[in-house]
Amino acid sequence: FNMLDSAREACAVCSLDMMCDPSRWSMALQTALRELRALSTFGVTEDEMGRYVQALLADSEQLAAQGDTVANNDQLSYMMESIACGHTFMSAEQAHSMTLTALDALTLEDVNVAARQLGAHVSDWGGTSGESPRPSAFIACVPKDVGLAEDKLLSFMDGFAQIPVEEPDLSQLKVPPSLLPAEIMPVGFDHVLSKEEVAACFDDAIESSTPGLGPVPGPGGTRLRRLKSGVRFNYRSSQDEPQRAFLRLSVPGGRAAEADPNGPNSEWGPGLGSIALGARTMQEGGALGGLSRTQVELFCVDQLIMVEIITDEEFVHFNFAFPTNKVAGEASVSGIEAVFQIVRQLIAAPHPEDPAGFVWEQDAMERAFVGLSQQQEQEISSLEGAACEAVIRQMVRGDPRFTALKGPALEKVSLNQASDALTPLLSPQRVEISISGDFSEDAVEEFAARYLGSLDKSPGRTDDKMLASKDAFGDLKSLPVEQRATVVSGADPEAIVESVELPAELLACPFVGPQGLQPGGEFLQHLNVKVPDSDARAIAHVAGTAPNRWGKMNDGTDLRDLLGLNVDMTPEDLEAARAHSMKESGAPSLAQLSEAARRAQPLWPAATLALVQEVLNRRLFSVVRERKQLTYDANFQLTAFDRLNGGWWLVTVTASPAKAPAALQACVDTLLDVKADPVSGYANSPLTNDNLRAAQRVLNNKHAAELNTNKYWTELMTGTQLPCVPAKAPGSGADCLRDWISTINAVTLADLSLALRALEIGPETMYTCIASSGSTNAADAPSADLHGHTMPSLMRR
Repeated sequence: FNMLDSAREACAVCSLDMMCDPSRWSMALQTALRELRALSTFGVTEDEMGRYVQALLADSEQLAAQGDTVANNDQLSYMMESIACGHTFMSAEQAHSMTLTALDALTLEDVNVAARQLGAHVSDWGGTSGESPRPSAFIACVPKDVGLAEDKLLSFMDGFAQIPVEEPDLSQLKVPPSLLPAEIMPVGFDHVLSKEEVAACFDDAIESSTPGLGPVPGPGGTRLRRLKSGVRFNYRSSQDEPQRAFLRLSVPGGRAAEADPNGPNSEWGPGLGSIALGARTMQEGGALGGLSRTQVELFCVDQLIMVEIITDEEFVHFNFAFPTNKVAGEASVSGIEAVFQIVRQLIAAPHPEDPAGFVWEQDAMERAFVGLSQQQEQEISSLEGAACEAVIRQMVRGDPRFTALKGPALEKVSLNQASDALTPLLSPQRVEISISGDFSEDAVEEFAARYLGSLDKSPGRTDDKMLASKDAFGDLKSLPVEQRATVVSGADPEAIVESVELPAELLACPFVGPQGLQPGGEFLQHLNVKVPDSDARAIAHVAGTAPNRWGKMNDGTDLRDLLGLNVDMTPEDLEAARAHSMKESGAPSLAQLSEAARRAQPLWPAATLALVQEVLNRRLFSVVRERKQLTYDANFQLTAFDRLNGGWWLVTVTASPAKAPAALQACVDTLLDVKADPVSGYANSPLTNDNLRAAQRVLNNKHAAELNTNKYWTELMTGTQLPCVPAKAPGSGADCLRDWISTINAVTLADLSLALRALEIGPETMYTCIASSGSTNAADAPSADLHGHTMPSLMRR
């Protein structure tokens, strides 16, 4: 339910927005309207009002604290709106003061009168003719076969109005001030820990023997710690966003770790879709220990905690955005402590003597199935999604781990399978937690020690069918139990043999070039896709394979080895490169390194490829849009895999159906003109120093701006302690916090030319696709205002 106080419309617009399974629209609508009608009829309780007032006060207090950090353009927009509407323009502090005054004068009766007015169009439906308020509009977008017409919808509303209003029983719905009260915490962790007790929870042996780990702050004030429970913990204290913080819990094991029924891991991987559906089930669920999902949700609402669980090809990320102070009253825990309580229960191994932990629920699984199925269907039903899906399917030769999940595959996943896929990944030894925000170092270390250091180090599951590679690790049953359960997709292999990397089957990215494809076969180099839609639109793609962020090709070959850059490395170059990477005393600076030693730095591939992406973006825009005027948008995008070897690049250009072939060809020509001929070494339209300098300015400014956000800092810290991302590990030299700007500025035109050689750009190595919509028969097309556009989703890629 949304209420928008619209200055432009000169009124408040209230709307009830809902998405549901089309076949169950009436049940979903009835459930939503029943709650709205009950709220309008009976109002809110005194307990609810107290919690909501506290949340509003906390939100207002945070806005006041962040008043000096508001961007100039946002301040200007606020001022212009205030002047146009005749409002009083106030500073953040003044607005907070007025909010306090208004809330102090507010009574429960005032709130319930407003609730009555907001829901009158539903609660009074079917009353005396001429007196009963009516909604301004019903807007429904459903498939044709559902048959939802105006008379059917109005008939439903008339029938709903005859159902008696029942007052909800909220007596049992108590929101606790803490999810983990002291009495249910393990012995020794049921109180605020002293500094000595906190220090005892961290693993001095690992921290002292690993470069970059320990309590001493690193670049940007970051600290990388290791708890004795096995949890990898990174944090940074900052006041860039006052009273706010961002935490990311990451576990290796995304969709690439699922089983491809026809692939090399078909027998020992989790079922297709189990990790993705399991993560979505956790998002839809939320029951923790003895608390219901509703109680936990209300606890998060009171604490202003936002949670998002994302599954990509390589990882599962749990993102938390929250306030760091107490926002739900002095009797409650602070926002940051509340998040640590949630995180502990997500990764706590199920144990009969410790009931705290995440509860897997069948109804959450059912909601997750519907939501994920609809999301995937929407992606491939839109023009943009259908085109991208078609290209990716060709490049991965139909590998279902990298394409949209289909309903039949998701239907095969049971609740136990989803739980079995996620639970082992969430054991303490495999998770990495990164947090940045407005907190003290002592406080965050105490929370980490109390809630994460108290976790049982032993894995929660020891299922023999876990995602182990028998080729790499041998027979699982021959391993000790404590090692057997650690051999999982994306898990920490150092528990078995530190030098053993994850199975090659899970590391190899299946994106391959079109060489060898035959016309008329299952997979094609050139595609034409038709999407049913009344509007005539078109989108075109050019795609090819590429190295990953750290310069690894599909077969694991390093970009520098592929280009022969390591051949000229002298012993002096090797020693200088090593000393610079380890930041030894007296080591040469980046500017003092030889060209070969500079290119040997771990950040060189990431910086060079990022510049290539920016340069090609600008070149495509300049040629295809500005010079040839064939499109209003053309861009070049490189994937940025951290774990998987190899990757892919994608050019996207939008145009009218008539201009789509010409726009596609213009993109192809632009790419071919930029890349040097492998024989002569010359390019038709080579990159210039101006191109390079402009791209460097863009990346430097973007990096500098994003360093002001907690989320960006957590992204930079993520992976620094995961063995599956060795190039980002402490001591590897790939320190984005310290060396990113200098590495970007040191890149030369020769570096860009070398990186372009690693991209498959050529007539025989690129895929092309044109996707179009619009009926060729005007009589068959519906009216223009009944189009079938679907907003493209940004969640999967």
